[in-house]
Amino acid sequence: MTQDSSSAASAHHRTRVRTAGACAALIVVAVAALAWLRREQPGPEPAAPTPVEIVAAHASSNLQLDREDDDQASAWLADLPDSDLPPSQRVPELLVLAGQGRADAMHTLAMNLLACRRALTSTDDSVRRDELRRFYARYGREPSTDRELDRIAAGIERLALLRERCAGIEVELAESGLEWLEKAALAGDTEAMLEYSRWALSGMRDANTLLENFDEVARRRELAGRFLHQALARGDCRALGALASAYAADGGGRQWIFTADPYLAVVYTEAQIEASRRPGTMTQNQERRWLWLANDRGDSLDPARRDAARRQGEQLVRRHCGG
Repeated sequence: MTQDSSSAASAHHRTRVRTAGACAALIVVAVAALAWLRREQPGPEPAAPTPVEIVAAHASSNLQLDREDDDQASAWLADLPDSDLPPSQRVPELLVLAGQGRADAMHTLAMNLLACRRALTSTDDSVRRDELRRFYARYGREPSTDRELDRIAAGIERLALLRERCAGIEVELAESGLEWLEKAALAGDTEAMLEYSRWALSGMRDANTLLENFDEVARRRELAGRFLHQALARGDCRALGALASAYAADGGGRQWIFTADPYLAVVYTEAQIEASRRPGTMTQNQERRWLWLANDRGDSLDPARRDAARRQGEQLVRRHCGG
């Protein structure tokens, strides 16, 4: 995610980093700003509203849409461009439909543009570095076997193929993908709401990014949180796992949305586990992973709080997931 500098003052500040004193001041500001974004709540265990209360509050916000809109959306499903077509052919058609206010078209357009953005703005060398960095982050070493090196090469080949499929799409248009995703979410597409929470802050890597885009980061952070609660309020229970990850602040692009809260992380993790016990919802391996996450995230909670989190998770599933 590339953003312009938020103010002339920030730009002026960066020009003074040549002096040791200004460099130290920048570090102080960066640490303070990062602390604001990830600040802890005051007191040992603040009396936060329950997840049910949070969901109810967001459901009544000005983003709440009429259930009648869902019926209209259902009538639109059949006429989106064929998903087998390359983005270069799908995007022009999707732009027309999105311009008519179609939330499903906005969402599909956004995902095509976000995919093309990386393909059109990356080189083979940058992709290779990204693949190697991801491999190292996962395994703690560089690839060494032929099979592992083939995986890196395959990642480069996939992006080269996508670059061909995106040929003809202007980079400026590809850069608008997140804007279209936000519009789709505001128009009531719950899948777009979930995707926005994953993409909106995915470029947040360090305090420098925060300093350069402070106001926009704060806006996206607040909006992503509202979208997650809104999606759950509208009955999309895929939001449970996303909320669990966001409150745990454990990566995946959602770690910047909320202040880390172990209690709420366990509430939504337990809700995800409860929802996953319904037939066909999740594999046994996936459920085992969520059980491990619940134990890991609840490690700092005393038994009473841990049990309360489990009960609230069950309540969320009964209220929003149909039983």
